[in-house]
Amino acid sequence: MLLILLAVLMAISTHYYDRIDFSKPASSHSLSTQEATIVALDVGQGECFLIHTQQQENILIDAGNPQDGRHIVRRLKEMGIEKIDYLFLTHPHSDHIGGADYVIEHMNVKNICMPKVFHDTASYREVLEASARKGLKIESAKPKIYTLKASTIELFAPVREDYEDINASSIVLKWSYNDFAMLFMGDLPMEEEKALLGADLSADVLKVAHHGSRHSTSEELLAAGGYRYAVLSLGKDNDYFYPHPSLIERLQKYNIEIWRTDMQGDIVIVTNGKEISIRSGL
Repeated sequence: MLLILLAVLMAISTHYYDRIDFSKPASSHSLSTQEATIVALDVGQGECFLIHTQQQENILIDAGNPQDGRHIVRRLKEMGIEKIDYLFLTHPHSDHIGGADYVIEHMNVKNICMPKVFHDTASYREVLEASARKGLKIESAKPKIYTLKASTIELFAPVREDYEDINASSIVLKWSYNDFAMLFMGDLPMEEEKALLGADLSADVLKVAHHGSRHSTSEELLAAGGYRYAVLSLGKDNDYFYPHPSLIERLQKYNIEIWRTDMQGDIVIVTNGKEISIRSGL
């Protein structure tokens, strides 16, 4: 009797398995068509941010580590996203560009922008090769304003191409939508922040530089920015001991509400250009 029961269960499970369409996402988390959404994807000790506008434009900032590419693409497709209008790769360290080749190969990427800095790593070469296979020319990052349908992307940095420190070459950009803005600092060190303090770096939300390193996010930046929220992308129990206590103290000094992917997983910011809501998970 037991053997018969096992055979029946196996037949049922096999029939069910054969009917699963593995080309489709296992679940769906469609994004709002009435408001803009920013998602900090939890990619461990790395970074990947999605901006989805009310007009169905998609901006991806960084793409995590090499092992994260498949996960990022799956998550994007779960959200109903098939195209990336702009892919900004802030600098060529593998925890920021590692999954980009997979994204380029498996998504409809329209434009790619990254600093003009050579980095002799497999991740860097794979981004160049994937872009070439897709016939995409990589735009060299420099101060510039991109005008979207109802929002803007302003690049403040890099301001030159001869940095010795690759983190110093990071793209710094601000996405603005009506009265809302979010500033993305890449891995920019404090020394390079100084060159930008004359620009309008004010925003509602700050993407904290370098995963919460003590060498980034100066008091001068925080005093100038008027930030209400800070988002840190980092891995739980990471080897770098990020975020550094001094960085957390600086954020708390300016009464900035802190959100962390190592504690809260995916972080979702929704805005209509005025009101802001933040939650953990899609």
